Amino acid sequence: VWQHLTVAAMRSTSTADDEAATSAGAKPSEPTADKDAPSVWASVLTIDFALMFVAKCCSFVFTQWFMNFVGLFLRSSFGFSAAASTNAISVANAGQMVGLLIGGKYYKALAPFDQFRAITLLLALTTAAPSLLLLRGSLPAVDAIVIPLLFVWGLAFAVPFYLPVGTFALECGGKRNSTFVTNLLDAGGFTFSSAWNRYAAAQSRVESWHEVVLTLVVFGAVSLCTMPLAMYRRLPRAKRD
Repeated sequence: VWQHLTVAAMRSTSTADDEAATSAGAKPSEPTADKDAPSVWASVLTIDFALMFVAKCCSFVFTQWFMNFVGLFLRSSFGFSAAASTNAISVANAGQMVGLLIGGKYYKALAPFDQFRAITLLLALTTAAPSLLLLRGSLPAVDAIVIPLLFVWGLAFAVPFYLPVGTFALECGGKRNSTFVTNLLDAGGFTFSSAWNRYAAAQSRVESWHEVVLTLVVFGAVSLCTMPLAMYRRLPRAKRD
């Protein structure tokens, strides 16, 4: 959604500038961004795209987790009632909303290198949350903090899932190919998360939640390695030092 709004805003700004130039008797500006945009396949046959594609596939799994399995997990592993698990899901969703609406506002105001650091931190939290659930046996305090943990997990997950990918699509494909890049990333994410969804559903029927949560730790760690690296590689070289 964010990337389409960004493209629309850029197009409306360009149109307004052209109309102003025409009324002043000047020649409208040429669409240099489209003229200089890379070809479709040049946009996606890159290391940066491969890194972001892997990150998008892994992060898509968390959407399935929050939508379909958190309630079942809490009822099976923590003894929550149906009403209590529904309230816990609402807390996780509230974390996502806060992360996207408030965290997203501050994220977009950051310089590119600070955005890179913010995404690294948020993905580290996204990986740490399921790791704590795995340590429940040796850390009894996890039972007491599971609701706040879900809030922090949802908050940390939201910004990396939505915002960097939209910016990457515009940078990678330009205005001409950004929609194509976005669609490829989304298609990969939907396909991968659909396969994981079937696996998690099968595991939930036998209440084998340890393996399911372990996959979330793995996917969080992979996202932590790939998405920040893709962002770092696209920073101006002076900003890396």
